Amino acid sequence: LDLDSTRTKVLEFVESKMGSVAPNLSAIVGSAVAAKLMGTAGGLSALAKMPACDVQVLGHKRKSLVGFASHSSRVGYL
Repeated sequence: LDLDSTRTKVLEFVESKMGSVAPNLSAIVGSAVAAKLMGTAGGLSALAKMPACDVQVLGHKRKSLVGFASHSSRVGYL
């Protein structure tokens, strides 16, 4: 329970700071996702300079299961 309360405090802190650091991005995708995107891209300036086709694959993870190699689920931030 202590870990959950600490996680909640950290998330509230990130949400309060993301509103001032990147207000438009936070309004569109939310504070938590905006923080993940900025962290993966390497910062706000790197994210701003990144082409849209590269933003789509940020945080992209591909799962492959034995026997399902051709049809796999995809998980990312958006």
